[in-house]
Amino acid sequence: MFAYKIGQLQFSDSMVFRMIQSFYKKITSLWLVGFFPLFCSATEEHTHRSFRIAGLTITPPEGWQRTAVSSPMRVAQLEVPFSSPDNSTEPGEVAFFFFPPGEGGSVDANIQRWFSQFQEPPSATAARTATEHHGELRVTFVAAQGTYKSGMPGGPTTPKHNYALRGAIIETPSGNLFIRFTGPRALVEHHEQSFYTLVRSSVLSADVSKSVPPTQSSPDDKLNDSD
Repeated sequence: MFAYKIGQLQFSDSMVFRMIQSFYKKITSLWLVGFFPLFCSATEEHTHRSFRIAGLTITPPEGWQRTAVSSPMRVAQLEVPFSSPDNSTEPGEVAFFFFPPGEGGSVDANIQRWFSQFQEPPSATAARTATEHHGELRVTFVAAQGTYKSGMPGGPTTPKHNYALRGAIIETPSGNLFIRFTGPRALVEHHEQSFYTLVRSSVLSADVSKSVPPTQSSPDDKLNDSD
């Protein structure tokens, strides 16, 4: 055994080893408490942006902010920021509604209700639908544009000129999830591919469709060909 002498103090090699070990533990603790949370914060923030509805994971695109719901009928709500490329002056809104089987009305009835939220008849709003199947899930896309009657059902409405709607109805075993994206037409058209990606990624996150590869075609192409 070796001995080390510093001034009037003498240390054995085992004492030195224990001192080094203690110092290492303190440094490690400081790193875990002080620096590791900072290192992980970006990843945690990204993970926390996602949320689940009816077994589907919803991941908003970058910049889309989750906000408090403006109606008890909604289960979630997003704000889509406006920017100079789309020449809009107000943000868009994505609202999520969920109804268990037998509630909320049929898919067709809700499509017609969405179309009726425009002042003009469907023939004047380029109203169209398209359907996709992903495993056991069916998704119906909806699109229209014109003068949108903004407001609560049965209450007063405010006409929003040159507005657009992009919607998706996802039929799941636990019920139907309705996703409605509305806003100035330029903004909606600018962000519609991001909306389609949000819908498709949520469908593909379900257990029943994990094995189904994402389709590469644009739902807007199918919408344009639909009756």
